[in-house]
Amino acid sequence: MSNSSIDRLWLNKRDAAASLGISTQAFGKWGIKPAHRAGREVFFAVRNIVDNRVEKALKGATNETTAELEDLGRKKYLEDYRLSKARRIAHEQKNDVAAGKVIPAEFATLALRSRPRSRQSSTRCL
Repeated sequence: MSNSSIDRLWLNKRDAAASLGISTQAFGKWGIKPAHRAGREVFFAVRNIVDNRVEKALKGATNETTAELEDLGRKKYLEDYRLSKARRIAHEQKNDVAAGKVIPAEFATLALRSRPRSRQSSTRCL
């Protein structure tokens, strides 16, 4: 392979980092496998760089999606719990009214408003 064909297929670390707009240290931390080594120089295939970034993006997206689904599951569970609790309380109150243990607020308000005046004045004095 001639030198010009290497230049078209591979990038050294400095050129790869510059084309991506990052530092060479950051590029080194990405863990991309070199495509070729020539002495002290290390060359990277563009395909390996793209594959590495796509894999990283998919892995991150999967983790975020899983977390979002778990969060939605928790929210739905709490919503169902609160709804069933409210239904249970309403049913218990309805049973208490039917059993005569309590009276509806509307009836109590009406009964208290229609009390005779003489009785109201005698209760205030006590």
